[in-house]
Amino acid sequence: MDYSETQSSKHGHKESGLEKHDEESDYVDFDIAINHMSNVELRNRQIVQAFFKDVQKLTSLENMDTYDWLSRFPLDMYDEVIPLFEDDSTTGYQLHPSFTRIGLGQAAVNPHADVFYLSTGGNRLPLDDPDGLQLVMGIGRLFVNFKSDNENYLSKWTGYEVFVDRKLGLWMVFDRQLSLHKHGGWYEFGSKLVSPEDQDVQNTEPSFDFAKFWGSLPRIEEATFNDVRALIESTKQLGKVQVSQIEKEEFNSIVHSRPTILEAVGGGNAAQERQGARSRIGIKWLEKLKLPNRRDG
Repeated sequence: MDYSETQSSKHGHKESGLEKHDEESDYVDFDIAINHMSNVELRNRQIVQAFFKDVQKLTSLENMDTYDWLSRFPLDMYDEVIPLFEDDSTTGYQLHPSFTRIGLGQAAVNPHADVFYLSTGGNRLPLDDPDGLQLVMGIGRLFVNFKSDNENYLSKWTGYEVFVDRKLGLWMVFDRQLSLHKHGGWYEFGSKLVSPEDQDVQNTEPSFDFAKFWGSLPRIEEATFNDVRALIESTKQLGKVQVSQIEKEEFNSIVHSRPTILEAVGGGNAAQERQGARSRIGIKWLEKLKLPNRRDG
């Protein structure tokens, strides 16, 4: 079953914001969580069960079906939440689908609409790619969900975005622009995954900027906290990460695309239609966050 068949089952979510003031500046503490359902509740949803079946069919970014599925994912699932794993009976980790908003590094003359590479210090991150291609697609933000004092569940952004690499490994990348946004409350939220020594303390500096946290998107349903934490420990690094654009021609040469299918891999009508949908769906989020649109550079 494709998750698009179950759109009618979606739950609405309430947008809320609480204005706060201090002596130095005014800022708004927005609730950007798509919903605050626990992982147990989410796993009972038909659309989530369909997602876990669908991702098992994915192979690599060079595969056209996989590429198309991933390019549609943040749009098709923008008001859904994917449960990932738990560190105890009351705390879980979740993927909230969205496009990347991490700062732009290298701009391209003719940029691909969906595929990027991650860079730090002007160099591409290797990302365990034996061929040195380091392609990625942004698919959302990593949230932590926990039981609050009033026994209700609450979801907070960890400050990390989630990227899928060429072979569908999953990476978490910290957004170092957070301190510039003048928003509070849900940024840099500590968790055992991010700060195992002091999981409840918010900190303006991350304990790491990027790390691989799971080896295969098609096997994401098998992820456990202990396995994820072990992989993070062995791959985490410090260093401000930026998202850099890739030329369409470079991507097309990588996947050995024929001219007749260039429209389907990041150009022409297909990309224009996705861009229009992104603009419509992204308006409310951009207004809430006051962040730059990634497509505008």
